[in-house]
Amino acid sequence: MALSEVRAHDSFGGPYAGRVYIWILSQAVAGLIPQRGAETSEVFPATANALGFDEWRRDFLQIYGSLFFLRTDHERFLSDFALFLYGTRQEHPHLVQAIGSVRNNVESLYRRMDETRASVDYIDNQTYLSMPYRVTERFRWSWLFASLSVACLAGIIIPMFLIAMRRTQLVPLVLGALSALCFGVVLTVLWDGMGAPPRTSKGDYIRGRWYMPIGSLLKRHESGIANRDALETALLWDALNRPERQHFPAALVTRLEEYLEATRRYNQAAESLGAEILARMRKDPTLARLVGLPKGPGGLAPNLLTVTNSGLRRTIERTLASEPATQISFVTPGRERSLILRTNLSGQDIAALLAALEKIGTEVSGMREFQQFGQIVERVSGSLAAVRSTLDPLLR
Repeated sequence: MALSEVRAHDSFGGPYAGRVYIWILSQAVAGLIPQRGAETSEVFPATANALGFDEWRRDFLQIYGSLFFLRTDHERFLSDFALFLYGTRQEHPHLVQAIGSVRNNVESLYRRMDETRASVDYIDNQTYLSMPYRVTERFRWSWLFASLSVACLAGIIIPMFLIAMRRTQLVPLVLGALSALCFGVVLTVLWDGMGAPPRTSKGDYIRGRWYMPIGSLLKRHESGIANRDALETALLWDALNRPERQHFPAALVTRLEEYLEATRRYNQAAESLGAEILARMRKDPTLARLVGLPKGPGGLAPNLLTVTNSGLRRTIERTLASEPATQISFVTPGRERSLILRTNLSGQDIAALLAALEKIGTEVSGMREFQQFGQIVERVSGSLAAVRSTLDPLLR
């Protein structure tokens, strides 16, 4: 009802589902970041003892659960938003290419929410592990109850049997033995409970909270470097700025700091080079003639930094020959900007496209920035290998 009323007074017109989707995500972010005047406080309390953590945790889990259902139609909503941006191309031509930045920001939001959800779970586990054992947890009450029940039944049945057999002189001995047995059972159970080991050690917590996620991140970075994609560093930054850092080996801290600096230079150089290549492609008359409207999810989205790869041109040629409706979207390493081509290209258009890519690839290969970027890739790969060699023994 509210959407229909708003749609009736919509000054922009056109598709609105994607805009509502972006608005909902914006409200979710605003709800998770407390505002204090003109300042923004910390987005996520670091520990369960932080002020307002319980309230923040409750709100976060509610928002996370609500966005889970919207996430299933993520691509459809973004496609609808792309159609809206295309409809404004006459009044606002610069907005058409903004869909790449919007897509990157939305996907980054979902990644950070997943990471935050994992952090919430870790904090919950840490809080539970730091709690003292309750009496019901420390002792095996079921074994104690079963043993005492058997002893009580034996204390009733055996004396009655001895009395029936007229061996009454043995009754005190049997009762004494059963009493000693009961005392021994209780003492054993209590002693075992008092000596119960802690739920987990600090080392196990650090391994599960930091070492394993960092190891998984490094594996993703290996494929990201190979594909010349931007590298996520939020987890590394958090690890080096949390109190648990003091439990890290000094060698690991040093390697992480060096790798974080290497990834910063890599991301900066990759984005700068990607922007330069994108500018060259937009100036190319052949590619400018082939620019089209986003058609929704799917298709090929090659990284602009791979334009020098002849294998990419062969992949594009085979894909368009077998599936002409496939859309090609050249994206920057951070996927913030893109060059989207139209679909159903003719054979002549495909040949012109491949020739233009080969020409641009040859030009890019001779750029000084491209040569320097190759050196940066070698350095970040070496720094990653150094972190892995230090971290792997800690994961065993």
